[in-house]
Amino acid sequence: MGKKINTVTGTIDSDNMGFTSVHEHVSFEPIESKTYDDTYRYSVEELKKAKSNGIQTIIEVSPERNAEAIKRASEESEVNLVVCTGHYLFFTNEEKKYLVDDFRRMMMNDIEHGIGDTGIYPGVIKLSAMDQKITPYERNLFIAGGMVQKETGVPICTHACAGCKEQQDMLEEAGADLSKVYFSHVEAEFGWEGRTFQEQMDYLEKIVKKGSTISYNNFGNWAHTKPETLIATIKTMIERGYSNNQVATMDMVLTFENGKRSLLWEDINEDGPLRTYSYLTTHVIPWMLSHGVEEADVMKMFVDNPRRIFS
Repeated sequence: MGKKINTVTGTIDSDNMGFTSVHEHVSFEPIESKTYDDTYRYSVEELKKAKSNGIQTIIEVSPERNAEAIKRASEESEVNLVVCTGHYLFFTNEEKKYLVDDFRRMMMNDIEHGIGDTGIYPGVIKLSAMDQKITPYERNLFIAGGMVQKETGVPICTHACAGCKEQQDMLEEAGADLSKVYFSHVEAEFGWEGRTFQEQMDYLEKIVKKGSTISYNNFGNWAHTKPETLIATIKTMIERGYSNNQVATMDMVLTFENGKRSLLWEDINEDGPLRTYSYLTTHVIPWMLSHGVEEADVMKMFVDNPRRIFS
């Protein structure tokens, strides 16, 4: 038997996670908004499509969200949804003054007592930094997150378009189990800080050598990562012996502006409107297979590696 994982509807065994996307957003407008029903129904329908396309578990990594509505969405769609504690990129002036223990107490309270009064417990910690140059308050957040991971065993997902090595160093300093940490968006070329492809591969190898996992999400978002760059990154990591240290997701973000519902980045990508959760099975897997990635290595990204991280 694996480890018990908190979902919004109760615990599941990590051995029963099945096909998993480890970095997604189940988003809708605030419940008091006139557009709440529209965005909620859209999200539920996309979750149902995901379920019918073989996706069994989704890790929701938006620290600010309506956990009870996500629970209803999980019940309707029958997709396992795991929510997070932690913090995203944008800090209030008050939060910029937080010490390590302030962030630690915030996360421990969610893990030990549930999110607010919902009775829903997080199953992952979300941490983020804007770029390689870490601010003092971002450092406090990462040190706190590493401490909480060490205390609880809850995995960590980070926003790491740039600076994942610096993030890993802070988490290691705090005592985190680095095999329970995955760094998202590492393929985004704008975050490579001037490194060549070869230099970036060497940089990422330093991350996975310590047991951590790198997470890709720009499939079909060729405006941020060229397709030849993404497939070369995946294959290079496999060739170097790190097929157990990669995962793939969509990072689906629903937006609603000026009365129009849309998906983030759909306006700059040909496949933009198609890039929902199901894109992983309908497009991403066939694309990787057609470009020479072995099926066993593909399935590791969606089944074996997520299970290992959450076990």
